[in-house]
Amino acid sequence: SIYDLLGAGVIKSPSNGAVPGRDPNDTPESRTAQIFAIMDEDNNGVITEGEFIRGCMADRVLYQMLTADTSDPDR
Repeated sequence: SIYDLLGAGVIKSPSNGAVPGRDPNDTPESRTAQIFAIMDEDNNGVITEGEFIRGCMADRVLYQMLTADTSDPDR
């Protein structure tokens, strides 16, 4: 899943739903809000096509996720 590609893919414990070893505030919704805040360059609540492209090109992990690029992000 996309969430797994972002490095947050930890299997939930079936007993209580908690995710061991992860900040409980680290959710798909909070990560989406972080990405949106970075891409929304003029803070108007809308991401234009240009903002989206620049944001994707500037964030290697997001770029790899969207292009299915599996090369090492540290290179």
